[in-house]
Amino acid sequence: MRWLAGMAFALMHAACSGGAPAPDALTADASTGGLVIEVVAKGGVPQMPEPTIEITRVTIGVKNLRAIGDAAPGDLRTTRTDAEPNNIDLDFYDSFVPVPQLFRDAPPGVYSSVELRVADSRLASAAIDVLGRASRGGNLVPFEVKCALSEVPITIAVNTVLMPRMLATTTIEVDVAWLVKDIDWDAVPLTAEGRLFVGDGDPEMASVVSNVATAFSAAQ
Repeated sequence: MRWLAGMAFALMHAACSGGAPAPDALTADASTGGLVIEVVAKGGVPQMPEPTIEITRVTIGVKNLRAIGDAAPGDLRTTRTDAEPNNIDLDFYDSFVPVPQLFRDAPPGVYSSVELRVADSRLASAAIDVLGRASRGGNLVPFEVKCALSEVPITIAVNTVLMPRMLATTTIEVDVAWLVKDIDWDAVPLTAEGRLFVGDGDPEMASVVSNVATAFSAAQ
């Protein structure tokens, strides 16, 4: 989904964010303009990428987020960190999406990349936390994949033109199914509570962290 200007941006965000704290984006209008970065989950959440797996929630901690362009080297005008009031973590569940981030002071120009650092942030309990159910012995068993120790720098190539006093939106897509695609669920031991858990230090976590780096792309 895209917010193209002023009122449409505000109304659609109010419908999708589910009562999240109001960000700068809610007061944007065509007279002030700015660069908007929104992140969506490919296929949405919840989803069943395969008959044997269901993904019900995905949380990705973000330490910093910035846009790079010909007139923006990644300074404070186009940078946001987890130390600021706006929550930049990515949380997908029940068809909810993260709050889009508006950079009011972004200079006009061509933006060629978006950089972010996935990590255990100020508000997130982990760098990566995926909840769902996976098939085990013919039954769907609850699972959690939780990584708190890794930091993953990510650069996404984009091509967004920001005109003076206009809003421009860059949409980033996360392939959430890609995060867990290499896990052999039959090899994951059951916990005492009867769920599957993959955490830091487990053999399966290496593929999860590796896949995070390639799960982000510019939406087509």
